[in-house]
Amino acid sequence: MGKDTDARYHIDILDLNNPALVHARKERSVFRSMLRGPLKLHRNKSVSDPQLAAVMGQIREILDYKIPEIPAP
Repeated sequence: MGKDTDARYHIDILDLNNPALVHARKERSVFRSMLRGPLKLHRNKSVSDPQLAAVMGQIREILDYKIPEIPAP
């Protein structure tokens, strides 16, 4: 839940804890972790394995489609 009254109000009004949105945020987090994990070694280099390059491309496309991550202040 939110840290203060305003946050809780917006969470309730926008229904941010609705299961579909919670699932989408969790999924986005998993995909970002995948790109930051073992795959990050290949992120800025050309990937010689075509299957790995295809998987990474698909993960990036999914992330581009999802709600963007909110940067920390």
